[in-house]
Formats: sequence, structure tokens, C-alpha cells
Amino acid sequence: MCYYKTVAESGEIANQSSSGNAKEASSRDKAMEEFRKKAREYITQAELDPEKVAYWEGKTREILDTYGKDFDSFIEGQEGLVKKGDEVIEEIEATGFNISFVLKEDDFPIESEDVLIFYNCSIDRPEHFGLLLAEMEKEELISEEQVELSQKASEVIVGEWSNINVPEDVKVLTRKDGSKVEIGRTVETVVIFSPSNEDKALKIINFLLVKVHTEADKSIPGSWDNPDIRVSQGFKKLDIYEKIVAKGDLVNVVSNTLIVEKGKLVVLRKSAKFDEDEVKYKEGWKSLSTGVNKDLAKYLVGFGIGG
Repeated sequence: MCYYKTVAESGEIANQSSSGNAKEASSRDKAMEEFRKKAREYITQAELDPEKVAYWEGKTREILDTYGKDFDSFIEGQEGLVKKGDEVIEEIEATGFNISFVLKEDDFPIESEDVLIFYNCSIDRPEHFGLLLAEMEKEELISEEQVELSQKASEVIVGEWSNINVPEDVKVLTRKDGSKVEIGRTVETVVIFSPSNEDKALKIINFLLVKVHTEADKSIPGSWDNPDIRVSQGFKKLDIYEKIVAKGDLVNVVSNTLIVEKGKLVVLRKSAKFDEDEVKYKEGWKSLSTGVNKDLAKYLVGFGIGG
């Protein structure tokens, strides 16, 4: 999930004027220019192969060109699932949700028994993914056949973020206690790693925790302020998993999933299992324990959500 600047849980959210919107658009354009400048500089700083960077950037740009960054276009046909997600937020039951598709294959197979690591960021940053994957290949953490590119969309309550992480697409929801929350809507590229062994799995997790966080000294340009890193059910069965959790690098949370026809709705909670609440959630939710990075876990209990 992508996170943005804070909005008070109660009170009025001012309507933005057209001139204000134009100013914000100009500010974001400048931020994007600065991001791309830093991305070019990072190639030299990290001693990356420019051809490798261009290769992976091209691969992720194909995802952007195919799906675009418009939320409404991406979720077309799954408006009902988005409505259900909004209702969960309005009931003060979540800080956000993900929407993906289950067609010939599952675009976001977090329930998989295969050993998988998921990392996602905004779809309009192929430069970020080019740097990320080129550096991981340089460090011999991955090979091309161990990387799959996918996509999903997210809605989340706006958080404390800046620069290119300020949302372009925002709406307001009123929760059952009368508080208004600003919702950022994004489309994201998802990188799915299939590590070759437990040692590589641990190294990939450690690499992501250090390199895709804006507060890190040597973070990759274009990273989110709060990164989104998750692992599959198969990863949780590795011997190293409990050691990673004990260290605090990953945190056990609950992934509540609802699949309707070809769409999948995913709502993360700290501990609440929707499939155990037959009063609120009757539609066939499936709840599984999963592992996420600690920044994401911390965000799940914000805005009055609790466990």
C-alpha cells in the first residue's frame, strides 16, 4: 500500500481550488523531475550497469504502458469490490485495501504455498524498479527467471508523506463516527521474487528493508516513505521465518481476502480475522496470517483502527 500526507480524523477537509490543484500538479512535476535526476545519479553512485538498469526499467515500463496509472480504469468491472473496501474503511475496520485480479493466474498470490516475496511501489516509477532490480542482480540476489512483474491497485487513508509520494488521486470518505478521512488511490507495479534458497530469501528481505525506505541513507530513489513488503504462506514455512520475526524485520499480521468472480479484495489487519465475524462479514472472506515489514504493520493500527 502506498501512503501519503496526514489528514485529521475529524473536522472539515477543505475543498481545493482549481488554482490550488494546478499548483500541486506543478509541484509534483518538479518532484518527479528531481526524482529522475537522482535516479540517473544513483546509477553512477551504486556502480550499476546502465544496460541492466535500462532493461529492467523497460520491463516495468511495459506494465505502466499496459495498465496505466488511472485507478478507475484499472479497477473497471470490480467497482463492487471497491465499494466493499470503502465500506470497511467507513466502518473504521481498516486503513486501506488492495484490489487485484484472478484471471488465468492470480496477479497477487499472497496465499501461495510457493516461497515468494512481494514488493510494490507506484506504477509510474519504472526508473525506480530499473535501479532496484539492476542492483539486486549485481549483488547476485536474483536472476531474471526468479522475478515476475504484476500489478494491483490500492486505496489507503492518507498519511504523513511528501514530494512524489503526495497523492494525485484523492477522495474523501466519512466514517461511522462522523470523522472524514482523505483516501489516496494508486495503481502499483508488484515485483514477485522467487528466491532460489533460504539464504537468498533472507538476503532479499534484508536488501529491501534497507534500500526501499526513504529514511535509509542509501535508499533507491523513488521509494515510498512507508514501503510495502510481504511474504507468501510458503515463505512462512521456512526455518528462517521465525528468526526474521524475532528480529523484528517482519511482523505477523492478518490478510483478509475476498474473491468475487475475477477480482480479489485484500484487507490487512493487525489481528482481526474477518472470517470469524459472521455478523459483519458474510460474503466468504478467508483470513490467513502473513508477514509484512514493520512499517506497514504499524500503519495498520493507525487512525483509530486498533487490532
